[in-house]
This record gives sequence, structure tokens and C-alpha cells, in this order.
Amino acid sequence: MTRYTSAWVAGLLVLGGTTAQGAQPSADVARATKLARQAATLEQRGDLTAAYDALAQAARLDPEAAILVALAKIQRKLGQLVEARETLTPVVFGATEPRSGAQTEGKQLFSDLSSSIPRVHVVIDARPVISVLTLTVDGGVLPPGAERLPLPIDPGHHVLVANAPDLNRFTLKRDHRNRATCPAIMSG
Repeated sequence: MTRYTSAWVAGLLVLGGTTAQGAQPSADVARATKLARQAATLEQRGDLTAAYDALAQAARLDPEAAILVALAKIQRKLGQLVEARETLTPVVFGATEPRSGAQTEGKQLFSDLSSSIPRVHVVIDARPVISVLTLTVDGGVLPPGAERLPLPIDPGHHVLVANAPDLNRFTLKRDHRNRATCPAIMSG
């Protein structure tokens, strides 16, 4: 068992006892704790996908800091850096119940992820002539104006597509500086 796995399993054991007020945990909390323990076993066996599924279900039942931190760690191992950071948002900003003391670890992991997530800068050469632009990443539509900000994106291959009524549809390619340039190609 790794040092980190041992630490979050110990945090989960705290969850299985009583709540902060001393009452017995609800059925959801008990089920979430059981799922989180199963996830630890699955992770030790190398089955990260099954561990992710168990922790995601546990987090839906009881979005407690220790469970969210464990889920974010699995997401990071699976290369889902953006999602891991999003998972930690309630931990970092105090929206979770502080039963296990996992906030400190969650805040550190959030900081580490924030600095390691790659970002793509989309440059639109034809912006003055484009009235409506739709950008998609891997099929998901980005909100309007997303091309003006660095886009956080998980490591790996992605398909970035720009579409506008006055332009042909085309796929954007990243350069060595993580910039994707949209050429001014008018449709005919």
C-alpha cells in the first residue's frame, strides 16, 4: 500500500465512525464509506477505472472531503487533471463537511493540479469578420468567448474545431507554444 493510499484509507476509517455531532452516520454515509474502502482495494489491485467508479458513487452519496480527495487522486492517475481540480473545488472552498481533516491535503492537491494543467490559447485571425463562432473540444461546445481565455485541457490528443457561418469548418492544430490558430478561410 502506498503512503498516500494508506493516508486516505485512514481518513476513510474516521468516516465510518460517527458524525461531527456524535450521532451514528446515515445509511448514505455508511454506504459511501464502504464504497471508498472498496475503491482503495481496487486501486491497490491496479483497477483504476473500477476504483474511480466506486469513488464517484461514494461522492454522490456523501461528498465528504476525504472521499473527494481520494476521487481526485484517482482522476489524476487517469490523466483527468481538469476534472480532478473540479472535484476538489468544494474541498478547497469549504463546501464540504470537515469530518476527516482532508481539507489540507485537498488544498495542496488543488494547487498542484492548477499549476500542472496544460492550457491551449486559441487565436482567431479572422475575428473581425466573424460574427458568430462556435468552438468545440472533443465534441463538447465551449461557451461564447472561450477563445479569449487560455483553455484548461487534460494532457493528450484532442480535437479542437472552429465553426462559423462565413467560414469552412476546420480542425485547429496546436503549435509548440500551445497556441491554436484559426486561419481566415472564407467559404465559397
